[in-house]
Amino acid sequence: MLQSFKQFFAFNKSDRAAAYLLALIIALLTAASYIYNELNRNVITNNNENSTLPLTNNTNKIIGVLNEDLSENGTQQKILNQDSILSINIKIDDEELDTQVKPKKEIDSPTVEKSKTFNPNVTTKSELMALGVNEYAASNWVNYLQKGGRIRKPEQMKTIYGVELHEYEKLLPLAEIDPFYSNIIEKDSTIVINLNTATYKELQKIKGIGEKRAKTIVQYRNRLGGYASVEQLKEIPRFPKKNFNKIAKQLKVEIGYIKKLNPNISNLANLVYHPYIDSLMANELLTQRENGIKFSQAIQLTKLKGFNQEKIKKLTPYLRFD
Repeated sequence: MLQSFKQFFAFNKSDRAAAYLLALIIALLTAASYIYNELNRNVITNNNENSTLPLTNNTNKIIGVLNEDLSENGTQQKILNQDSILSINIKIDDEELDTQVKPKKEIDSPTVEKSKTFNPNVTTKSELMALGVNEYAASNWVNYLQKGGRIRKPEQMKTIYGVELHEYEKLLPLAEIDPFYSNIIEKDSTIVINLNTATYKELQKIKGIGEKRAKTIVQYRNRLGGYASVEQLKEIPRFPKKNFNKIAKQLKVEIGYIKKLNPNISNLANLVYHPYIDSLMANELLTQRENGIKFSQAIQLTKLKGFNQEKIKKLTPYLRFD
């Protein structure tokens, strides 16, 4: 019987090799399981001791994935070292701390954009309508400007036909009058101005006399030496004769301001500068003076070439013979 029992435990060479291999595999698996459990226990212990670095949900997920990989593959190569896991945990916690501690950026309250200003004298229909003016009033506004009308004060905007009160109130703080237009002199139908002393601006107070016309009036006055009559304005090129009578009612002449010429001593330049004396008349006068003729009255000039009765009559207020 003992012999039979020994035969039962008798193994040939192949059986012994298989048994050794099986024992080796069991030993390796047991060692791997022990190492894994030790590492996992150390990680949990360190995290509990460090209260400032709690494991987050994201870290637990990472470790869970690692556990699953280890359980499925059963290899030691999938195990991460403790420092790597803690560094991941710290990074994730810092990001969460930022979102919790850092205050949310305050949203700036929207600022009301300053409304665009406009020049009532340099504008278009589309611009006016964009500012809230109705189409009818905007058309009248542009027509008024095209005909030469000017808005010198913001308050004048409400006089444009069709401008509603609420439109005017909206435009009032936006209107910026250009100095050129604000300085334009208002017309005054009650004043009477002396032609020989009036300035450019004073002349512009009269309806029918603008800036350019005022300049021509003063320039012609300088050539004459002063006006002897309001009628002399008709001698200015392109002076509006059709409304001359309306203009003349607000003008007067004081002859005491006239500058006079002395035919006996005036040089050629001064003589021809006067609008009533041309170069032919001036040369004739100088020739007679060189011949020893001295003039004592205007009628003597009738003997000279170019001096006729009509011209002498016009020249008389501008001549002196002292």
